[in-house]
Amino acid sequence: SVGTGITMYPHGGAAFAGIVTTGGLLDVNGGVSIAGLNENQVIFGAASGGLQDSANLTFDSSTLTVTGTLDVNGGASIDNVQIGVSGNNEIDTASGNLTIDSAGGTVTVDDDLIVSNNSTFTGTIDIDDTTQSTSATTGALKVDGGVGIAKNLNVGGNLTVTGTTTFNGGTITLGDA
Repeated sequence: SVGTGITMYPHGGAAFAGIVTTGGLLDVNGGVSIAGLNENQVIFGAASGGLQDSANLTFDSSTLTVTGTLDVNGGASIDNVQIGVSGNNEIDTASGNLTIDSAGGTVTVDDDLIVSNNSTFTGTIDIDDTTQSTSATTGALKVDGGVGIAKNLNVGGNLTVTGTTTFNGGTITLGDA
């Protein structure tokens, strides 16, 4: 025993009772064990200057898990997907296409959706808005350009055509159905 609160062991090692202060580098070869810290919980600095961990931030040598809010300034890249990297409020890819695929089978957009390039839909499109059309610029579906329809067109209400109507071949049948 050397001094109050210090125990020196003959084959190396020491035990300290109380606060230990070092004025330089503390070099530990063999690991540090700190009571009160838990396995797989990430250690970070506490307001008091000490070390602490949290069950909300864990790492098991392959997966970092954050429980709660993750606040990332400057953007984040996860594999090829970039969030806020190219611009604020932007999700894109470093290369290739971006696929949004939910396990439940539905992706919901709660705000207006503006598509600034061509779009291709491989499934059916169901427009549930029931706004009546009273002109070429009103109704549930409004198209500013021409419309090409490769298959049948069925109209459940009245058909009003403004402009020239051209029928190219086929049979025109008029009558009450």
